[in-house]
Amino acid sequence: MAADRTRRAPASRAGREGRPPTAGAGPGLSAAEVRDRTESGLANAGPDSTGRSFAGILRANAFTLFNAVVGACFLALVLLGAW
Repeated sequence: MAADRTRRAPASRAGREGRPPTAGAGPGLSAAEVRDRTESGLANAGPDSTGRSFAGILRANAFTLFNAVVGACFLALVLLGAW
């Protein structure tokens, strides 16, 4: 019984080699077709900026309601001298 639980299904060809099988894949585009599609705007170009700047991330995380409340409490303690 224990042997049945540990037995695994055989891995597919793609899983063993780390890449999908290429059976049935076409020859791809020629250099001229690639050039034509790129000139037509059909290329897979990603955006230049994919995220926020360091300053934007810092600003979004530093100036929060929680930090404002904690900062106000700290300021009150300092002004009252109760620390």
